[in-house]
Amino acid sequence: MDNSTREIYESFGGILTGIATLFSIIGIIANIVTIIAFIRHQNLRKNVTTLFIINLCISDLIFSSINLPMMAVFYHFKYWIFGDVLCKIFPTLYTLNGGASWLTIMFVIINRYILICKPEIYGNIYTSLNVKIMLALVWIIPLFQASIALTGVWGKIDQDPNTLICTLLSTNGKDAIKFYLVVGFIIPFSVIIITFFLIYKKVNLKNQKTTELNAKDIESNQTNLAIVKIMLTIFICLSICYLPFPLLIILSDNYRKSKLLIICRNIYWTHVFINPIIFFFIGKLYREAYRLKIFSFGKKKPADS
Repeated sequence: MDNSTREIYESFGGILTGIATLFSIIGIIANIVTIIAFIRHQNLRKNVTTLFIINLCISDLIFSSINLPMMAVFYHFKYWIFGDVLCKIFPTLYTLNGGASWLTIMFVIINRYILICKPEIYGNIYTSLNVKIMLALVWIIPLFQASIALTGVWGKIDQDPNTLICTLLSTNGKDAIKFYLVVGFIIPFSVIIITFFLIYKKVNLKNQKTTELNAKDIESNQTNLAIVKIMLTIFICLSICYLPFPLLIILSDNYRKSKLLIICRNIYWTHVFINPIIFFFIGKLYREAYRLKIFSFGKKKPADS
């Protein structure tokens, strides 16, 4: 283990254990509540966007219930106690969570773009089968990325000698983390930015022609914009949580020995409960789902007279 890393583990092991445990508990509760609320809300569960959001919550729930508790145990004992099999599974789930998060936002923003900018082709693209394929791709693509390292095709998954944490490593100059950043982060990130820009241009054009729209069109535009606003907020928050890590990799040649790596990792963990908070405070319909379907859970409906 690197001396600077050992110093951090010895000095802040208890705090890091507490943070991982706290984030795990909050993430599990927040995402379970969100999944139940959205599934039980009749209007929301029919919406394509909601299906992707539930997918996102499932990914964060897996991370909260498996990865974070394992990190808490790791920081408590200050070494890897879970064996070789879980040493492969842990980074795979880590990769799955990050990739699924970005792909989910990308698919939702593309969905909003087509609905706002190309409504005439929306029904042909978002059939039941196509939506299922898109939902599957959210999981398949990051799993494929992890499998490349898992099989040793590009990099490897093993215990990092500097931090003792099982992660994506490089072999023969092939860095698995940098490959993941390009495929799992930079590509979806770029698509999201471009799509947001195209939506913004279209919305600006529609605002200039507001007088030509009827009440139904105006209401539809407002609904679409509300969802775009939510996804933009999620995108910004996820970027704040996630960007420190790739920036560290890009700016530091020896990032694995940097103390900032642990800080970047802890910042990333916050994403597991930020999304439900955004849904509650920004999305009116989502807030209604929380209020009606969770806070009224167990209450009996009045009998018909």
